[in-house]
Amino acid sequence: MYSNGLLATMDVNRLAKAHVCLWEGLGNKTAFGRYICFDTILSRDGAEKLAKDIDVQIEKICGNSNDSDANTETEASLQISDKKLLDLMSRTLRSCYHES
Repeated sequence: MYSNGLLATMDVNRLAKAHVCLWEGLGNKTAFGRYICFDTILSRDGAEKLAKDIDVQIEKICGNSNDSDANTETEASLQISDKKLLDLMSRTLRSCYHES
């Protein structure tokens, strides 16, 4: 739920490429641990627009809280990064280009 954290979205094609890179990395022992994969982190307005676009009640995504100060504090305290995944994907792509 958005009100309890961050709402991140991901393009399904990029997600599939990330899965391939991870499986290849697991096979040659260059990948390990957990990876976070996302394209965009939505603001509250973006989350509300998403709810409207997919015809879901806004409360299902954004919660019932109308206290914007509490939501801002939560958003400011949480940070996520996909740097580990991006590093793995760039190594995998470079090795593919050198082989051809």
